[in-house]
Amino acid sequence: MKNICAKQTTLAVIQTPDGELYWGYNKCLTPQSTCPRDKLGFASGEGYELCAEICKQLHHAEVSAILEAGKKAIGATLTLYGHTYCCDNCLRAMKEAGIKDVYIAKEDSIKLAYKLN
Repeated sequence: MKNICAKQTTLAVIQTPDGELYWGYNKCLTPQSTCPRDKLGFASGEGYELCAEICKQLHHAEVSAILEAGKKAIGATLTLYGHTYCCDNCLRAMKEAGIKDVYIAKEDSIKLAYKLN
């Protein structure tokens, strides 16, 4: 994949109740060689405005996947790869889209992290 985040490549996969798959990742229109948030010493989960301002990241992976799935996201599950949690904005977007369960994939397991609907 081109144009990915310098800090963390994150992939979100939505599986609809019918078994269809939709995915999204944290694409950047102007990717940097080093994350601007790291350069300025932001902790994880802070300084997301730099992602939009500098890297031109339009959406987090979860929101990108929701946009791909559209109304088919209702009742679906989402599995997140490459990150350990979902930010509040993504959780809100997933709940509004009708995602029912969110799983976090780690190196050796996939676990239910959030029940939304």
